[in-house]
Amino acid sequence: MLHFKQTNITSFRKNHFREGGFMHIQRNKLKPLSISYPLETIAPLEDLLFFDIETTGFSANSTNLFLIGCAYYENSSFHTIQWFADNYSEEKALLHYFFDFAKNYTYIFHYNGLHFDIPYLMNKVKKYNLEYSFENFDTIDIYKKITPYKQFLTLANLKLKSIEYFLSLHRTDTLNGGQLIAVYHEYVKAPTDFSRELLLLHNFDDLQGMLQITPILSYYDLFHSEIRVLEASANGYIDIDNHKKHELLIYCQIDTAIPKPVKYSNYDCYISCNQTSVKIRVPLYYKSLKFFYPNYKDYYYLPAEDMAIHKSVAAYVDTAHRVKATTTNCYTKKTDWFLPQWETLFLPIFKDALHDKISYFTYEETLLHNNELLQQYVAHILQNIIKERK
Repeated sequence: MLHFKQTNITSFRKNHFREGGFMHIQRNKLKPLSISYPLETIAPLEDLLFFDIETTGFSANSTNLFLIGCAYYENSSFHTIQWFADNYSEEKALLHYFFDFAKNYTYIFHYNGLHFDIPYLMNKVKKYNLEYSFENFDTIDIYKKITPYKQFLTLANLKLKSIEYFLSLHRTDTLNGGQLIAVYHEYVKAPTDFSRELLLLHNFDDLQGMLQITPILSYYDLFHSEIRVLEASANGYIDIDNHKKHELLIYCQIDTAIPKPVKYSNYDCYISCNQTSVKIRVPLYYKSLKFFYPNYKDYYYLPAEDMAIHKSVAAYVDTAHRVKATTTNCYTKKTDWFLPQWETLFLPIFKDALHDKISYFTYEETLLHNNELLQQYVAHILQNIIKERK
C-alpha cells in the first residue's frame, strides 16, 4: 500500500485521449528529501524532469507499456505524477500524457534509459505513428555516468537498488519489476486497488530512489571536474614486509562532497576520498630505466655497455663490439628517482621495456611546488588508474 498523508495526494481519472477505458493518474508530493548533490548546478530545478517506465517485458514489439512516472520540482518541493494504464489498450494515451507533460522541461534524468526506457518508448511512438521524440531534451543517464566507476565504488552490480544500498537508502517496495509483470496481468483481468497500488508503489520508489541517488554523480564529478591541489610531499615509509619504500603524497580538495568515503588502489597507487578531501599516494621509484630513441636505424647497439650510440659516434667503435640497433635495444639508461605515467604526459619518458604500457618521468623536487603540474598529474592519475578495471 502507498503510505502518504492524504493532503499530499491527488489521485484522479481522466479519459482525455479516449483510447478506450479510463486512465489512472496519481500525483504525490514527496516528503522532504535530503539530496546532497547540487542539482541546481546543472540547471534550475524547475527545468529538471526524472522519469521511469514500467512494462510487461523488454521487447517493445511484444510487450505492453502500462505505467510512466515522473518526478519534478515545483513550489519549492519535489512532486511525482504517474500515468497508469488500466488495460492494454491505453498505451497510446500514456505516451500522449507523458510527452505533453515533458515538453515543459529541458533536462530529462533517467537510469539506464538510453538502453531501455527511451528506445522502448520510441518504438511505441513509431507503432502509433506519433511525432514525439527526445531530440529536444538534454538527457542525463545516471547509470551511464557511473558505469566506468563500478570497481572504484566496489559495487557488485549497477542496479538501482544496489546504488540505493551503497548510499544507505531504504525503499518501501520489496518487489522487482519482473515480479510485478504478473501483478499487472492479473490486474487487467480483475482490477483491485491493492494491485494497482503495488504497481504504483514500485514506480514511485524508483522515482524517489532516482532523486535520492543523485549524490552518486559526485563520483563522476571527481573524475571530470577540476581538483585543487592543497599540498604535496615526497615521503619514505616501511611497508608490511619491512621494506623501505618512497611515495609522492598529494592532498587535494573537490567542490562537491562525496556521500560515502571510498578507498581504491591500482598500479600501486592509492586514492582515498572523504567528503571534499582527496588523498593520492603514488609510488616513487629509484631505479635504472631506459630512454628509447625513435630512429633506431641511425644507431648502433653496444652489447658490452648495454646502450645505443649514434652512427656518427659508432664509426669510432670496433665493428666487433657493435651491432645495428633494433627497436628494442636502441636506448640509453638513466638511474634516478621516477614517477609513473600511463600516457605521455611529461617528457622525456623512460621504460623498463619498449612495449610496456607504463612509462616514467624523472622526479624533481620542484614538482612539489608547481601546483599547475601537480594538478595535471592528479587528473592524469584519476583518468588512468581505473581504466583497466572498467
